[in-house]
Amino acid sequence: MHYDKNALFKLGLLFLIAILMFSMQMTTSALGYVIDQPLIPEGVELIIEIINVTLGVVVAIMAAYIARLLKDTHFENGWKLIMVATVFFAFFEIYGLLEAINIVRFSGLKDILEFLTIASLLSGMIIIFRSYQHYAKMLDDEE
Repeated sequence: MHYDKNALFKLGLLFLIAILMFSMQMTTSALGYVIDQPLIPEGVELIIEIINVTLGVVVAIMAAYIARLLKDTHFENGWKLIMVATVFFAFFEIYGLLEAINIVRFSGLKDILEFLTIASLLSGMIIIFRSYQHYAKMLDDEE
């Protein structure tokens, strides 16, 4: 059986870049460096927030459906954690919308939701990767 190690390397590299960008954002915030340059007009930002909430909820629903499809497979536990990450992401986006329209603002909640999203996603990916390695080894042993 052929394993595409190049694709796994690219996926790992992409994930590492995401983690580095997240940690750089946390570091600059902690050090007090703030760059406040709007990239898009405020009205457009609200539309993007509404789209993000919609997509976040749709992704969480799709992840739950895929978790149900993967029930009793080698990838079930890892996918459940990825599903949890999508739920945290949906909460993050819902909170972002509520914050953008000045309904609610809790200091630090976004950081907590970001951390929970990244931690759940990373944990799920590690479990799926290990499950894949175990499953691939089982297939090789059968041959």
